[in-house]
Amino acid sequence: MLKIEKINKKFGGLHAIKNLSFTIEKGPISAIIGPNGAGKTTVFNLLTGVFKVDSGKIFFEDRDITNFQSYQIARLGITRTFQNLQIFTNMTVLENIMTGFYLKSKQNLFHSMFRLNLKEEKFIREKSLELLDILNLTQYANSDTKILPFGILRQVEIVRALASSPKLILMDEPAAGLNTFETDILAENIKKIKDLGVTILLIEHDMNLVMKICEKIIVLNFGEKIAEGKAEEIQKDERVIKAYLGE
Repeated sequence: MLKIEKINKKFGGLHAIKNLSFTIEKGPISAIIGPNGAGKTTVFNLLTGVFKVDSGKIFFEDRDITNFQSYQIARLGITRTFQNLQIFTNMTVLENIMTGFYLKSKQNLFHSMFRLNLKEEKFIREKSLELLDILNLTQYANSDTKILPFGILRQVEIVRALASSPKLILMDEPAAGLNTFETDILAENIKKIKDLGVTILLIEHDMNLVMKICEKIIVLNFGEKIAEGKAEEIQKDERVIKAYLGE
């Protein structure tokens, strides 16, 4: 599904990503891990067109998307969530989810402001409620996001990412700021998303979560891949233990 071939990215004198290659197959949940500064979020920014690669290639479903614009990549079926919440605090939960349908909507801003396409608006509302129900968030549909706890808002952001009918979701530290109970709920919801046929690639520091749900793990250190494999293989890799997991 996703193929990265020897990509490089420099910021001034810093070589942030060095000859990085990996593939993500359709279906399995995968993760990119590594210490702070390893280049993980930079990889996501390259995959979603926020940054442009200096060299190398990025392929999605056998199509070369190297240095595509962010909106082009999103329309092909790649979406993401962020380490820092990106929620519209002046909207309800349901309204936040409805904004996620924008890429698939036929409405422009003028239509939306004056509600000229009520049939499509009704369809988007119904589909948004269906997505909330899948992740057991229906009870919060009409809640003001300003009053909801952080853990719920994390789930809302993930549901909104689903609204654009993605083929691949990139999740940047989805468990950041969550307690153990909330992380367990997150794990179950990620599995539910996988069951919908959506492929997931996440960046995560919570090793319990990664080892529990991920079928493939890629390890970065100083912008380079130092290991790749299944959870049990990564746990035993001496390079990973030394660089990240600890003795």
